[in-house]
Amino acid sequence: MSDDANQPPTGEYGHPPVAGLEQFQSVKVVRAGEITEVVKHGCYVRDADGSAVFRGYHRNMTARFTPVAGDFWVVYEGDGYESLSPREAFTTGYVPLAHLGSSSGAKANQPPPTDAARDAAQDAEIEALAHAVQTGVAYVMEWDDKETSPKHLRVGINMALVSNAALAELLAAKGVCTIEEVKDFQIAALRREVASYEAMIQEHFGGETKITLA
Repeated sequence: MSDDANQPPTGEYGHPPVAGLEQFQSVKVVRAGEITEVVKHGCYVRDADGSAVFRGYHRNMTARFTPVAGDFWVVYEGDGYESLSPREAFTTGYVPLAHLGSSSGAKANQPPPTDAARDAAQDAEIEALAHAVQTGVAYVMEWDDKETSPKHLRVGINMALVSNAALAELLAAKGVCTIEEVKDFQIAALRREVASYEAMIQEHFGGETKITLA
């Protein structure tokens, strides 16, 4: 029998199969903000208070990955290392500490928010972002009102409401996710919508003043 026959099974590139490794859950704590706008030498990043703050790129920061609005600017606690993360990679790997009820600071001993408190906070943010989108639409209507005729508005609103509710109910009923998780994604989508109107209005009016709707 050849020596090859006595070797353990191997995976891609000649390494042992990944399934043989023990699984670990990451417990890293980071600070991060959603990127609302990408400019020449950096990004505007949403702070915890909702304001968009400019952060400049460091040397070779974009060598591996060039961000777009909706991605995340990440700062690792401890060494302060900063990096850029694609949206999907970040949102599937990290959960806000406020949702877990723990942190390395003053919130460490606070209990996780109750379902009622989280629901109220989500509804408040959704309402605030909806008002920001409304403001953006009003500005755009000043120079282009083709998409805001009564017929188009009514049909669009009805279809969006029905489709959104049906999808959320289906996913929750099948146990794919909870209504709270649906709201988290709704908030993220609304933030992107607000950012798109901010960019559109900024481009239309120009100037040095930073347009902020939310």
